[in-house]
Amino acid sequence: MLNEARALNERCFAHLAQVVKAHPDLGRTPALEVLSAAIAQVDARVCARAGSCPVLLLDLDFNEAERWDRIIAGMPIAAPAPLFSQEAASPLLHEILMQAWNVNHGAPRAARLFFGMAPKVTEVISKLTGEELKRIAQAHALHLRPRWEDRRTFWARLMDAAVGTSDEALVDVQLHCLSLLGGELVPARRTGD
Repeated sequence: MLNEARALNERCFAHLAQVVKAHPDLGRTPALEVLSAAIAQVDARVCARAGSCPVLLLDLDFNEAERWDRIIAGMPIAAPAPLFSQEAASPLLHEILMQAWNVNHGAPRAARLFFGMAPKVTEVISKLTGEELKRIAQAHALHLRPRWEDRRTFWARLMDAAVGTSDEALVDVQLHCLSLLGGELVPARRTGD
C-alpha cells in the first residue's frame, strides 16, 4: 500500500511539473512560483523524491467535509482557475479517488493520513460506487490543486529536498508535511479552552 501511495504521489508531482513546464506563466501561487523557479531541475529522480512525501501533494479539499457534501450532492463548487486540462486531470483524479476508496476499505486511518481526509470524507468516499467515483472525477477534475499551494516555505523545502541528495532534508520535509496535515485535521480550539 505504501509503495502504491508513493507511486501515485510521484505521478501527481510529475503532472504538476508538466503543467508548470508547459505554462511557465502560471506562477500565481507560492507553490507554482517555487516549482516554476526549479522546473529545469525536475526529472524522474526529483519526482520520486517529492513523491515520497507521506501526504498526497494534490488535493480536492479532502479535509473539508462540507465541500464534499456539495460534491456528493452534485452541487456546483467555486474554485480558482484550473491548472490542469480536463483530459489530464480527470484520469488522474479518478486514479486518486480509486486509490482513496481502496485504502479506505483496508486502512481508513492510513487513508485519512495520506489523502489528508477529514473522517467524514473518508466515510463518504468509502460508500461511493465506481460510477460515482468516475462522475466525481469528471465533474471536479478542474478543481484539483496542489496541496498547501499558499505555503511557500513548504514548497521551497520540498523542492530543495527533492532536487538535492540529502536524505535528512527529505525526512525534514516529510515531517513538515505531517505537521501541516496535523494542523488541518485537529479541530480548532475554542476560546477559553
